[in-house]
Amino acid sequence: MLSKKGLNEESLNKNADFATLFGLLILGLFDTSGGLLFIPMYLLVFTRAMKHRMNFILCIAPISFILFGGDTLQGDRFVSDGAIVAEILLKIDVISYNPAEITILDLSRFTFILMAATNLAVLAKGVLDRQYGLEEGENQTPMTAPAFWLALGMFGVAT
Repeated sequence: MLSKKGLNEESLNKNADFATLFGLLILGLFDTSGGLLFIPMYLLVFTRAMKHRMNFILCIAPISFILFGGDTLQGDRFVSDGAIVAEILLKIDVISYNPAEITILDLSRFTFILMAATNLAVLAKGVLDRQYGLEEGENQTPMTAPAFWLALGMFGVAT
């Protein structure tokens, strides 16, 4: 409904939007299914932050991957025993590259693939913003923080 009719731009409150998206990220961290709630919640926060140019959320959202996956007692929750993502990764194991393998920071390659893919999208949007310009009053998409998260993601995927 919001996509069809749009939002009333005069009544938007950036602080309320920030609190809502940040709260959704926190809520996703309570997922115990191994990614069934966290991944859609993260993607919802990511897409809304991209659409409404909530740059601070885009810069801090990858920290949730570290917090979600970096549990030292269980290891990465995406690929722990009984995790739904781990079961899916086992079914699509076509090549010798194992996305469920734990790499740096005790996180799986799958976690770093998600981190790299989402931050690559942020960087692509930033490049397009700089190439085609912005409308009056729009914030530029950040480049430095997503570049750091992309580099970390690519390093985690490659090791």
